[in-house]
Amino acid sequence: MDFVKRQSIGSIQQVFGEECLNEDGTIMSFAEQAAVITHYLKLEHNPRFAEPYKKKAEELLEF
Repeated sequence: MDFVKRQSIGSIQQVFGEECLNEDGTIMSFAEQAAVITHYLKLEHNPRFAEPYKKKAEELLEF
């Protein structure tokens, strides 16, 4: 929830596009998108643990 606290509520939005699809083709919920991003940001100092989240988090953050 640190991610949400640091952002103004007006600037937080769910992403709708190819970048929000799970590997099985289902659409990620807003909660799942936020979880991927926060996991990556919390773990980026330890690349071994951050790697599974890196690509998807960067795709979501680029939007």
